[in-house]
Amino acid sequence: MATQAERPRYRDLPVRDGAPPGSSWGLWGDHDQLGALNLITPERVAAAARLVVRGAAFPLNWGLENPDPALFARETVEHVKRDDGIAMDDHFNRFFPHGSSHWDSFGHFAHAEHGYYGGRTSEELKGPGAKNSIAEWAKRGVAGRFVLADVRSNAVLDEDGFSSNSGIFTEMPFRLWPQMACRGTRNLSCCNCPVQSLSLR
Repeated sequence: MATQAERPRYRDLPVRDGAPPGSSWGLWGDHDQLGALNLITPERVAAAARLVVRGAAFPLNWGLENPDPALFARETVEHVKRDDGIAMDDHFNRFFPHGSSHWDSFGHFAHAEHGYYGGRTSEELKGPGAKNSIAEWAKRGVAGRFVLADVRSNAVLDEDGFSSNSGIFTEMPFRLWPQMACRGTRNLSCCNCPVQSLSLR
């Protein structure tokens, strides 16, 4: 299994014959279903925990009813509550796991030529023993260091021609995103620290 120090540069990918150009398939073994989550080691989780100062919690999840109207021919979820006089019970009708906030698993989109993550076929992604499922991530759990880079508030018109007033970040050259991400974290040296999850606003 590859470690942080052993990870190849992007130009050296793929590491396995028959994998798509630029893919990490095989980097953590042929049977891997976690991808870069393998980098969140117990040592890194413990190091992240030592950084906690305030202990504040920030929920990032969207409401289950969003987006409304639902996208891609999905339907809007309906929350049904049942009162039997002694206790309350509830369930959701038309619940689509790809609505609201969610993480796409390695079974969501396939490469046109090489198939799903690891070269798996759609048949391997079905049934009780389905591969590339988000369930594999849930079994492992995800905990680590998360950094929110406030890019919009720290973006200014500079020599690269990017303005925070442009309204859409697609106008900024992709090569500037790492620079803006670090600027958005203000005094945090995010470019040199083991951040496991980076979100841009």
